[in-house]
Amino acid sequence: ESVYGGSANVQSGAEAVLTQRNTVNVYGTVMFSTYGGDAYTSGTGSATASGNTVNVYGKSGSHGYDYLVGGIATATAASAATAEASNNTVNVWGTVTGSIIGGSADARGGTAIAAKNTVNIYGTVTGDVVASLCGDSPNANTVTLSDNSVNFCAGSVGGTLYGGLISKNQSSTTTLHISGNTLNVRGTNLSAKDIKAFQNVNF
Repeated sequence: ESVYGGSANVQSGAEAVLTQRNTVNVYGTVMFSTYGGDAYTSGTGSATASGNTVNVYGKSGSHGYDYLVGGIATATAASAATAEASNNTVNVWGTVTGSIIGGSADARGGTAIAAKNTVNIYGTVTGDVVASLCGDSPNANTVTLSDNSVNFCAGSVGGTLYGGLISKNQSSTTTLHISGNTLNVRGTNLSAKDIKAFQNVNF
């Protein structure tokens, strides 16, 4: 089963949901997806995953579709609810079989914010590396993906490096704010399939 540093779930009502400052350290082998923090609401309150960290020293994932996520926030109500994933961090010294997401925010009818999330790569990732993701917010009023970073220091990435990624089409009425997403290439002899959706690239 999946591993969570912290998880909070509200099915109805206006209560705010918060998962904050949780840490997952992987030293051996984790077979499935790993989340530093997971906040979910189907009510009208906000969902926030903030300041969570995942450190991989061993091996995470083995099925090719697994994810390693610093923090994920989801608000499914068709209302003005806010989902925010911010200041989450993923550090990889070992091997990740699958893809990495620093912070993911989905709001079906309100506001989705993924900001100031960081992925630091010193090891091997077989899939994609995504600093910030809005994966399923088709009718969101506003989507913000800003000031997220990937620091590629050593190792290799089998997939693509993304700064701010929207994986599904948004409504024509959705306001998008995508800015300040940065790739910092710190090492030598690094490899990745491609780089996309960065506003800043530093070598």
